[in-house]
Amino acid sequence: LKSFHNTHAGGDHRVLVMENSTNDDTVSFLQQNSINHITNPGMTHGNAVNVAIDRCETPYMLLIDSDVIFKRDTRAVMEQAMQLDVTLAGRIEGDRGGKRIHKRVHPWSCLINTDHLKQHNILFNDEQKIRENDKNDNIYDVGSSMFEQVRSVGLKIAHMNIEGEYFDHWEGLSWYTNKYDSKQGD
Repeated sequence: LKSFHNTHAGGDHRVLVMENSTNDDTVSFLQQNSINHITNPGMTHGNAVNVAIDRCETPYMLLIDSDVIFKRDTRAVMEQAMQLDVTLAGRIEGDRGGKRIHKRVHPWSCLINTDHLKQHNILFNDEQKIRENDKNDNIYDVGSSMFEQVRSVGLKIAHMNIEGEYFDHWEGLSWYTNKYDSKQGD
């Protein structure tokens, strides 16, 4: 939040934080700093984004993970994508981390036309599709079902690789030390 504020000063931004941790310190920090948030302890990333899209009151939202640090103002790039009337914009990727994953726009930095998704009843994360394909070699990860549905109804998806120049993604931060066990599956 600090890096976004520092690089995007002077803009008319609406920020909505989906707070899914079980750490009371995070909620206290958000409340003390009057940061608009929705608290859903234990909610998955995908379901939290579905709620955020539903609550979004603007035609576009920039979906950003908490471990993204902004280096530059992204407004000009985002405005170009909006002028092209895209539904999704960001870095498109498939297979990752040794796993076969259906294509998606990186879910840690993704411009989303919320109006398009609502008009076509497209979810960011379709839990049923993920469960149905859980045993297959090709995984539906968060954002994969959205990407597939957007493409199937003929809406525009723009590959926009601005990571490194405009922001850095720190890839999980404490998730690795608190939850990741390389001896187990995903």
